[in-house]
Order: sequence, then structure tokens, then C-alpha cells
Amino acid sequence: MNTSVVVNQMLMLFFPVVIGYIIIKLGVVKEEFTKNLSSFIFNVTLPCAIISALQFDFDRQILIKSALLIVISAIIIVFSWIFGLGTAKILKAKHSSKSVIVYSLMFSNFSFMGYPIAQAFMGDEGLMYATMFTLPLYVMVQSWGVALINSEGERKFKATYILNAPLIAAVIGFILFLTGLRFPTAIDGTISMLGSMTTPLAMVVVGLSLSAEPLKNAFTSIRFYVVALLRLVVLPLIVFYVLKALNINIDICRVSAIITMMPVAANIIVTSATYGKDTTDPARAVLLTTVLSVITIPLMGFILF
Repeated sequence: MNTSVVVNQMLMLFFPVVIGYIIIKLGVVKEEFTKNLSSFIFNVTLPCAIISALQFDFDRQILIKSALLIVISAIIIVFSWIFGLGTAKILKAKHSSKSVIVYSLMFSNFSFMGYPIAQAFMGDEGLMYATMFTLPLYVMVQSWGVALINSEGERKFKATYILNAPLIAAVIGFILFLTGLRFPTAIDGTISMLGSMTTPLAMVVVGLSLSAEPLKNAFTSIRFYVVALLRLVVLPLIVFYVLKALNINIDICRVSAIITMMPVAANIIVTSATYGKDTTDPARAVLLTTVLSVITIPLMGFILF
């Protein structure tokens, strides 16, 4: 386990958050900039990041492991949804808070943090496994995840909630992945360049959103400390030991736990802002879990390995 890589990855997440918080407090940008930037990320850079991430060569020799990873990932998503609903009920959360809690327990920061952490723990093989594991997450976070936030806890989801640019990008990326087709070099390079902007800009949005309330409020909600404990420790341990008990390949057990133990996906803030929802609770969930993950990720690494 490369501890320095893990620490540096955490710091690379925090600095853009600080920058976002400072520039809006200093009046460099106005409040409406948050929504405009979120819309740009959601409709332009995030779709590019998804297409870019799914463009890798498929090795037929790993077909069985890949299929197993995809199935396991889908099962974990459903389990996390049920787990999230139960947690929200116990915490007596309603409407938008309920949606934030369920989303937080369903979707981790699996791309920017999950990929490099998996590689730091397990090398290039871990990165390959992580990529396969997250294929269902790419689709679900842009369909089910968007529906959760946009419906604010309603039982009925509308088709308009899930027809969005990132989901379309996930479909395009998956087709490219299956067929081996690629865009021309200039287009591919442009997509990759725009996609690489997603995570730093998303973390800037976290900082911008946090300016709407006193910063200390992000660390004073008992409800989100519970969510953080479940997101960062309890869920990944359940995943790891259940899969291990089923005699699943140990590398698959580990990568499944690694992706699950990442903090809440920053996309929840972008999605909330894009659809005009309150970003206070999403910002709290992302910031608190990201800060605490500096401690939990190395500790979980020692448990898994």
C-alpha cells in the first residue's frame, strides 16, 4: 500500500474545495456562478469523462471475472439502496434529506478517488478490476441517482429525470467499450481533455456550495456522521466479508470493498445544483466523508490487506 499516493490524492481533493470557498467569499464570483458551473459540468465535462473512462481494450480472457464484477456491483447498488432507505427511516429523514442519505450510501466517489486508490493498493490489475466494477455505477448514478435527487424522495420516478447527457454518454461509452470502436484522435483528445476537468471543477462547486452556510455546520450534523460511518466503514466491511464468505476471488473482494469505501460522490452537489435543489445537505455529506476518508481509507487498507 502506497500511503503517500493515498494522502496526496486526498489533498488534491481538498485544495479545489478551499479555492471554491475562498473565491465566492471574496466576491470573485457571484452566487449564480455555482448553478452555471454545475450545469456546465453536468452537461459537458462529466459526459466527456464518462466516455473517456470507458474507452479501454476489452480482454476476452478476463470475460468471466469482468461479468462477475459487473453482477456484484449491481447487487451492491441494490443492497445499498435498501440499506439507505432503512437508514433514512431510522434517522427520520424526510423529502430531500432522505434522498441525500440514500444517494450517499448508494454512490461513492468511484472515479477520481476509487480508480487511483485501487491502483495504489493493487497496481494496474486493481485499476482494471475497478473499471469493470464501476460500469453499472456509471449508468446508475446518472439515472437512478439523478432520479433520487430530482424526485426528492417521491415514490414515482419520471422518465424525464433519467434522460440526461451523462446517461447518454454512459450508453455511448459502453457501446465503444463493447465494439472497440474509437473516435478520431482529435475528437478523442478533446473529449479526454474536457473530461479531465470534471473532478477539480466538481470539487470547486463543493466549496462554492459550502459558502451558503457557516462552514462549521458541515461538521455539526450527527445525522451525517452516521452516514459517514456507514459509507466509509460499515458498508465496505459488509461487502468484503460477505464476498469472502462466498469464496469469491480475493482480488474481487478487495476491489469491491475499495470502491465501496470511497466518500460520497461529488456528483450529488452538481446534480442538486443543476436541478435547482438545495445543495446544503449534499455539500455536508461530500465534505464530511471526504475529510474523514483521509483517516478511514488507510485504516481500511490495513484490514483488507
